[in-house]
Amino acid sequence: TIENNQSDEDSDVWDYIYDKTHRSGIGFALFIFSCGVLWLLSNLLDNAIYHIGSGKKILVEIDDIQDYSRIRITNSIDGPVLDEKGAFIFSKDNEGHGYGVNTILTLTANYNGRCLFEETDGNLVSTVIIPSGT
Repeated sequence: TIENNQSDEDSDVWDYIYDKTHRSGIGFALFIFSCGVLWLLSNLLDNAIYHIGSGKKILVEIDDIQDYSRIRITNSIDGPVLDEKGAFIFSKDNEGHGYGVNTILTLTANYNGRCLFEETDGNLVSTVIIPSGT
């Protein structure tokens, strides 16, 4: 389910994301309250899709908190994806991955924002907070 008031170009992005998740058998709902940075959102969603667990659920929340916009994506996971320091666990089997996370961190820093990845109740929660109007 996708509900938004975006331009045709933005709508094409959401259609692509919906199609990609639907073909993967992932339940996907998106409710947009304010617009953020599409590249940032795209990389967050790609990361959620890559780390999706057998529950195949992704929750996307975008809202404003005072002078900041918050993008929070929660996806099911089947086991740990973060180490004890909160960094993603990579192995030789998934070599080449991590570019999306680096892009998320770089974009967040470029917008003077903050980024947090955490595991909670069998979910990976990725939160980005950036100044509103970015």
